Amino acid sequence: MPLEKDIFWDWTLALDMAAAANKTYTWGSFDCIVWALDVTHDCTYTDIPQGDGKVDLAANIRGTYADAAGAAARVAALTGGGGLIEFLHSLWSTYTMKRVPLTWTQRANLVVVNAPDPQFSIGGKALGVVEVRGEQVVIPGAVGLVRVPIQNWIVALDTHHPTVDHTKCIFAPAPKNEGDPPYGSITAADVFPGLAFNLPFTG
Repeated sequence: MPLEKDIFWDWTLALDMAAAANKTYTWGSFDCIVWALDVTHDCTYTDIPQGDGKVDLAANIRGTYADAAGAAARVAALTGGGGLIEFLHSLWSTYTMKRVPLTWTQRANLVVVNAPDPQFSIGGKALGVVEVRGEQVVIPGAVGLVRVPIQNWIVALDTHHPTVDHTKCIFAPAPKNEGDPPYGSITAADVFPGLAFNLPFTG
């Protein structure tokens, strides 16, 4: 089941980053795995005959644990005893993603990193997303997102797959939650300065 980037994926990535700015790290709902997979869900679609073409990659993860030990146990259960790298490999095979060299990563790619803060990690690692500038990986921190430089990246996957039928992409995605502004009313000036890329930098 190959995934393709939605026509609005770059805006969606920026909006997802902005929406995460004040969220508190919560295992099972706003942690590195769930957030990264939710971003991938928001930024991609698949060529399936029914529904809106969206795939909830976190369906078998979200809400199934409440702490780091539970997250590690859930990942191990899904990978036959593996960790985040093996979990990423399972996405690779299931969704026909491409493993890419770290220096070739692009915005919205999934990346396993060495986590800067062990308390917000699974076995010392975290799953993140390449941010809107394409320079850093962002992962949830204690509050909001933190950036992780390439020196701490381990393995990356590109969610883009060129064989999906582009005519079936979502051309007018609805706001995610009641009260959210529609995409058309948001400009780059609204989104990017809001991020300002003043995220904590971890070396």
